Order: sequence, then C-alpha cells, then structure tokens
Amino acid sequence: MSYLLLPADEREMLSYLCAHLGWTLTSGRVEHGTPVDFPDPTVVASADLPVGGDHGTGPLWEFLFRSSDWGPAVAVGDAPEPKDLVRRVLRERARRDGRDLHNVLDPHVSPVVIYRRCHWGDHPEGNLAVGFLHGMDLPRREWPPELGRALAQAERWMKRGAIRINPIDYVDGGASITNAVTWVRPAAWSWLASGGRIANSSF
Repeated sequence: MSYLLLPADEREMLSYLCAHLGWTLTSGRVEHGTPVDFPDPTVVASADLPVGGDHGTGPLWEFLFRSSDWGPAVAVGDAPEPKDLVRRVLRERARRDGRDLHNVLDPHVSPVVIYRRCHWGDHPEGNLAVGFLHGMDLPRREWPPELGRALAQAERWMKRGAIRINPIDYVDGGASITNAVTWVRPAAWSWLASGGRIANSSF
C-alpha cells in the first residue's frame, strides 16, 4: 500500500499526526542521549517535494515521527549489537569510517513511524513517485503494541477523504507490479485528475 501526497496534503498530515495525535517530528539526530526534535513541524513542510537524484541537497526525503508512549528513542551507538550479519557489517564499517554512531537514531531499535515522501521522478512537474508510511525496521509482530496501534490510526486517517486507485492505471509504459493500491489525498488527486502521471520508479 502506498500514498500520493502533494505539499498541501503533507501539511494536513503533519497537523493531524503532531497536533491531533501528539506525535513528535524528529530530526533523527540524538544529542547527549536525547532526540533532537523539530519544535514546529511546519518548518519541514517544504513548498515542494524532493526530486529524484537530489539526495541531501533538497527537501527532506523522509519525515520521522516518535512518541514517548511507544518507548525510548535509542542512538545506533547505544543500541545492542545487531543479530543479523548485514547490520553488524554496516555498523562496523560506519565505525571504521569515523562516523559518530551516538548521534543517529536507530530505527531498528527505536519505535518510530517513517513517512517516505513522494518525489518527482526527474524534475519538478514531472512524474510523481508514490510515498510510503511504515513503522520501525522490525517485523510488525515485534513492535511495541502502542506503536502498532498508532500506525494503524495514522493509516486510517490517510485513507479518510482519499481516493483509492491502482497506480498502474496512471503509469506511462510498462510497470513492474500489478494489483497495487495507492491512496491519493485531495491535493494530489486534483493534480492526478488534471493529467498528472505516476512514476514507474515508485515501484
């Protein structure tokens, strides 16, 4: 399941998740054991979406949410040694590269919700890749129950007032999956209904 949101839809989403549900929008950095949060979520609500290939220099690609109700936020450097080999290798490589792992929140250990934003395929006003809302980087059965309930509540809101589509119907050329479902929020639906197209790179 995926979502299609334009910045106007994102502002509405941020207002609901932060002001109504009480979630905290966080930067993903940790200083002295404390997550660095955005005091005002609207400061990250950019006027446009990221553009494919423009990592690190344009608008944020992800919104990271947390709540003390879900459990503590833990930095990578303070997290237990990962069980799987891939994570252990990546962490050791980061240490060798001199990266400070105590100032980055670990989404594998910390209960968080991540919204990966939609982005323009090649340039603004091009095709739009869908976004995704998901929880911490663990199987859902291993999440704190509070996190599962919070994500389910957010998913219900994301669908409320949205249009359910098969994104393949709005992709030019061949697409790599079938029977997909995308929920399109109002501003994005207006754009799509007026001729907007979904990027095949979404899949």
